[in-house]
Amino acid sequence: MNGEVGFYVVLNEVFDRARAGRICVGVDPEEGRWFSEWSDVFGLRKPLRRGKYVNSGFVAFSADHWPWLLGRWWEACRRTWCAPWFYDPDARDGPSVQGDQDALNALLMSEVPEEAIWYLPAGAAPIGEAARGVRVQDPAALRCECGGRQILLLQAVGAVKPWEGAYWTRFRGDAYSVLLRRVLVGEGFTLRVEEGELPLWLRRGLLAEAVWRALVWGNTSPVRPWVGRSIRWLRSGYAQRGLGATGPLGLVEAEAWISTALCGLGTGVCG
Repeated sequence: MNGEVGFYVVLNEVFDRARAGRICVGVDPEEGRWFSEWSDVFGLRKPLRRGKYVNSGFVAFSADHWPWLLGRWWEACRRTWCAPWFYDPDARDGPSVQGDQDALNALLMSEVPEEAIWYLPAGAAPIGEAARGVRVQDPAALRCECGGRQILLLQAVGAVKPWEGAYWTRFRGDAYSVLLRRVLVGEGFTLRVEEGELPLWLRRGLLAEAVWRALVWGNTSPVRPWVGRSIRWLRSGYAQRGLGATGPLGLVEAEAWISTALCGLGTGVCG
């Protein structure tokens, strides 16, 4: 990426440690997550120990130092296909509910020596609720901060991502979205994405800006929780009357139609 020095200079320390043989990861909000069943579920080859549960959204390591890690991670991920927790819609938790992330942590807490793991500084990679306090300082340099601390990286967590049309009900114009639009359609980047493949709020122009502001207002206004509860109440009522989750008002169909409209009837990542 041309000219985006500010963001990557900060990550140099991470990459230097990875080149030196460390596995660099960020601690997950569920830092204490651990299951003794991981040994059997993932077929671990060494005894399981307790450790910090990490997020699999960012993992930096050298294949020269760890030539087997990706292969073992993939093997462990494949074993989740046979685990009942992963596909059970009623399973709120279980040893493999978090799929590849549980698989990675099982390996890091067994087959990888504890001293080989290097954790990102606390607060440098906020996730979930912690990321809501992040503020963009310099969009051109992809630089942001939270509570006076410079952020190393941001991630989009959740089943629906900001580049998908269905995200319109969750869009808040947060720091990740600001920088995502900068990267996807901003100047100075070698790799470009066709704007027709993006939802309207990630494009350029007056219409895109209007949609951005409207969604931010709608999803952060005081009435937003009330609207959400009303929709859930209607769906529940329809289901109890044997009308399905959508009912005569076609709530799900309406949401899908809006998602498609906000994608400008485009295809690709927004399809």
